[in-house]
Amino acid sequence: MMNDTKFDVGGEFTHKGYTINGWFFPANKRWYEKHATNIKNGIIVEIGVFGGASLLSVADICKDNNTQLYGVDTWELLELKNGDRQTPEQLKIFREGLKAQRLKLEKITNELNYSHITLVKDFSMQAVHRFKDNSIDLIYLDASHDYKNVTQDLKSWFPKLKKNGILGGDDWGWPEVKRAVIDFCKKNNLKPIDKDNHWEIIF
Repeated sequence: MMNDTKFDVGGEFTHKGYTINGWFFPANKRWYEKHATNIKNGIIVEIGVFGGASLLSVADICKDNNTQLYGVDTWELLELKNGDRQTPEQLKIFREGLKAQRLKLEKITNELNYSHITLVKDFSMQAVHRFKDNSIDLIYLDASHDYKNVTQDLKSWFPKLKKNGILGGDDWGWPEVKRAVIDFCKKNNLKPIDKDNHWEIIF
């Protein structure tokens, strides 16, 4: 995706008549909805939102449960990683595409009066400071998929979870994601659970 002039929006999903984009499959939906249903008067933070396919899948559940739902993503603040060979034109297309996804999602949440949803356009390492330690019930991690960034997110967001809170994400099949989660768990005497390409850690 980073080395192509075409902006990949993933698949198409619908939510109350709106078309949204992303990479979100039935197993993802089942996992997210199951955990969101069990959280009452709580806080859920999703890191890596894109077009909102996953975020909106639990929007009504959270509304009914009086749960605050935060979506954290850099969107057009995207920075390149070492090794990315992106031309200025490719980067412009990519950032414009990400901005369009954000603006569409903002429009949907506003028109549906989803006041319980807060979209945070920021880097994960900056957004984490918005939350107190021991304050979040569920953190859904689906941002960068390289070892360094996954490890950094795990270390930074780990203290924000309540006791018995859940830290999880998808793409367990990605080698660097899996390695980062396993290494983090070993260092903290924890055990990851693998369910339908999802991983989760319950504290």
